[in-house]
Amino acid sequence: MRDESTRIIESWNEKAAIYSKQRKISEADFLVLDILEKAPHEKILEIGAGSGIIAKKMFDRFGESISHYTDLDASQEFINIARKRLKKYGTCTRIEFICLPMNDYDYPIEKYDAVIAMSVIHHVRRKSIRKLVQSIYRALRENGIFILLEDWAETPKTGTEQDLYTLRKIYGNKGESEYHQHWKYYCDVLKSIGFSHISRKTPRRNIDLEFFDGIKEIEDARRIISRLNKHVRLESRMTLITGIKTNI
Repeated sequence: MRDESTRIIESWNEKAAIYSKQRKISEADFLVLDILEKAPHEKILEIGAGSGIIAKKMFDRFGESISHYTDLDASQEFINIARKRLKKYGTCTRIEFICLPMNDYDYPIEKYDAVIAMSVIHHVRRKSIRKLVQSIYRALRENGIFILLEDWAETPKTGTEQDLYTLRKIYGNKGESEYHQHWKYYCDVLKSIGFSHISRKTPRRNIDLEFFDGIKEIEDARRIISRLNKHVRLESRMTLITGIKTNI
């Protein structure tokens, strides 16, 4: 029987090409870039870097001020796509690709100025999140920044948000192995490990209902999708949390 990690990796390998074509730049992505611009970013680690779309934006915006970028992703298909997308930005000494699950990576000590994890930590079970964040903390240099972006971490405020939240839970329960936590939990973990200047923002992003095509056969999902289809535009609030490593 395949273990959970293997099943997740196989799933992402299968949909990497389609996801890469559908992936659109959102308000949250630009917010991450704005934060990085004001923070140290000479050496960057991106966890769950996917197709490299954000890395491309970083290189376009920050240029030579990035001396080293590490792309960490468990999907070899995503690595292949990102490698092609980032080819013009540097040699293997400047851009490093590592195909490993985030929990299996041997995080170096005090190497990075910034560690970014965008919509990926929810694939980690709650009991393992603290250990992962500890590894990220150790990998950062003093005054380095950790940028954590997650979806479905806010309490729904409207009926539409509740419908989208419920739809995502159905999607996650259908074998996608998603473990979304409330934003307060993430902040508490960062604080307990030693991060300071912890802040939270709630950028928005557009939602394409085609993302949920795979669960249309489920009655509850079909009913919600039918209700949401009446909206011209759908948005959800994301959670962007940052923390600074300060050695006291």
